[in-house]
Amino acid sequence: MLTLLLVAILSVTAALAVGLWRGSYRLAHLAASPWPTRAPHVDLIVAARNEAATIEPALRSMLAQGGLAGPSRVIAINDRSEDDTGGILERLASEYDHLSVIHIDSLPTGWLGKNHALWVGAGEAAGDWLVFTDADVTMAPETIARAVGRAQHQGLQHITAMPTITAHSPWLRIIIVQFAISFLGFFRPWRMDRDPKCFAGIGAFNLVEAATYHRVGGHQAIALTPLDDILLGRLLRRGGAQARLLYGDDLLRLVWYPDAVSMIRAFSKNGFAAFDYRMTRLIAATALYLGVGLLPWLAVLIPGATHQLVAAATVAIALWLQGWFAHHSHWPWQTALLAPVGTVLIIWMWWRAALITLRHGGISWRGTHYSLAELRSHHDRIDWRWPRP
Repeated sequence: MLTLLLVAILSVTAALAVGLWRGSYRLAHLAASPWPTRAPHVDLIVAARNEAATIEPALRSMLAQGGLAGPSRVIAINDRSEDDTGGILERLASEYDHLSVIHIDSLPTGWLGKNHALWVGAGEAAGDWLVFTDADVTMAPETIARAVGRAQHQGLQHITAMPTITAHSPWLRIIIVQFAISFLGFFRPWRMDRDPKCFAGIGAFNLVEAATYHRVGGHQAIALTPLDDILLGRLLRRGGAQARLLYGDDLLRLVWYPDAVSMIRAFSKNGFAAFDYRMTRLIAATALYLGVGLLPWLAVLIPGATHQLVAAATVAIALWLQGWFAHHSHWPWQTALLAPVGTVLIIWMWWRAALITLRHGGISWRGTHYSLAELRSHHDRIDWRWPRP
C-alpha cells in the first residue's frame, strides 16, 4: 500500500516538475519588453498604512519613471496611518509636482482598508493606464514604460509581474520557494495566452487599462477580500481582459518580509481566505501537501528497498525543482535541503491563520475587524472560480 501511494506521489511530483519547468520558460521577461509605440498616460496608485520605514525610497523610484507622457502621475493614499507616513508623503509632494497625496481618515462600512484606498486612488486617476503597487516596492526607471509597451504590442489590458524578492533568512527563502511553486502550479499563468480561464495577479505590480478596470467594477467589486491582487486578476479575466504574467527581473524589487516569523504572522489575515474560509478545503490541501511534500522524506527512512527507491526518486525530483527555483531567485540551491521544514511551516501558516480567524470570528487588518460571516459571504458572492458550463 505504501509503495503504491509513493508511486502515485512520484507521478504527481514528476508531472508538476516538468510542467513548471516547461511553463516557466514560456513566461516573458519585463526587461525584454518593447518600448511603447506611443507615450502612455499612466497613473500609479499606491496605498500606504504605517509604511514610514519603506515609503520614501519606494515612492522616489516610482516618481522617477521615464518614457511616460503627461498627465502621468503617482497617487499615494495615506490610509489612516498612525506613524509618519502622512508627513513623508506631504514632504515628497512638495518636491514633486506629479505626486498627489490623498489622506483617508475613516473607512466606510463594507470595505477592507487597502481595497478602499486603491479604489479612491483610481477614482482620482485620469490616465489611460493604472498601475497598482505596494508601498515597499522599488522600480527601475523603465519599468512602467516597458510594461505598457508589452501591453500595446500584444493587445493586452492587464499585466502583472513577479518582483525579485530580497530574503536573507534561509527559512524565509524555503517558504517563498514553496509558495512560488504552489502559486505557479495552481494558476499556471503561462496558459493565459490561450486559456481564458487562467488568471493571475500580484500585489507588487498590476498594470490595468483604466477603461477595463472601471468596466468590471474595479476594487469595489472585491471590496471585502484580503486577496485583492489575485481576485483583481480574476475579475479582469472574467470581464474579457487579455492578460499576462511576466518576470519582473531586477526592474521590480521587494523585501517582502524580514524573516519567516513575520511572513507567518502577516498571513494570519489572508491565509484562510485562500481556502474561501472553508475547513474542508484547508484539510484537503493539508493532506495533499503532507503527502507530496513530507511523506517521501519520511518513507526514505522506513526499511524496504522498493518504497525507499521510489521515495528517494521523489525526493530527488523535489530537490531539483526547489533548488532550480532558489537558483533563479539568486539564492543558494542548498535552500532546497530545507524543503521538509518549509512544508511544515507553510502548513502551520495555513492552520494558524484559520484558527485565529475562527477564534476571533474574523480578521483584523489595518486597524479594523471584519467578521467571518461577512468575509465568507463576500467570497461566495465573488464566485472567483469559473462556473461550470
